[in-house]
Amino acid sequence: MNKQDERSSFIVGDAGGSGTQWRVVKGGEIKQFETAGFNAYTHKLDDLMASIDQTFGSLIEPGIPKYLYAAGVDTKQQKDELTASLNLFFTKKCHGGE
Repeated sequence: MNKQDERSSFIVGDAGGSGTQWRVVKGGEIKQFETAGFNAYTHKLDDLMASIDQTFGSLIEPGIPKYLYAAGVDTKQQKDELTASLNLFFTKKCHGGE
């Protein structure tokens, strides 16, 4: 991937209780996916991560920014925990881990 493609590549998700809409943008190409829903009050993050893995996990690459807007994430602690868990998940995916 060249420098221009790196700057124009990212993953973004919008999570609610009934589903999460994702866009994977790589070098100007946009792919759309839907995974399990997530609300910090009612859902397990592990279920969302398993759904990501099954749906578009093979497209996750190192160095691509990832963003998630999620329902029920109200406090800094919730945000920090969600960010840490997802970063660990995406890092493992990029390096061939489980």
